[in-house]
Amino acid sequence: MYEPTRPDPQGGEAVLDELLSALADATRRAVVEHFRHTGRRVATTAELADELARDATAVERDRLDATLHHTALPKLDAAGVLAYDPASRTARYRGEELSEPVRRLVASLETVATV
Repeated sequence: MYEPTRPDPQGGEAVLDELLSALADATRRAVVEHFRHTGRRVATTAELADELARDATAVERDRLDATLHHTALPKLDAAGVLAYDPASRTARYRGEELSEPVRRLVASLETVATV
């Protein structure tokens, strides 16, 4: 019988599962790509929403800001890709701190869908 992977203190499959789950969403991939391609390491949810939804209306950008704050950035934080401070709504990319296999996986990402 199949048992889902449980988090373990050593990391391993549970860490990979969490990372793949975090990167399965187009918005979260777009956030990672933003940090990788701009070279920036820190951004607020408002800055990310403005950048990721340049051609969107103000209402759509506000919705994206809320999605980033409540879902996308906390999920990327839990996966270890970035550090998110909900009080200041600020994300800090951890690209340089990621292990080599994780860096390769993140580097291989291509956004499948636009935000």
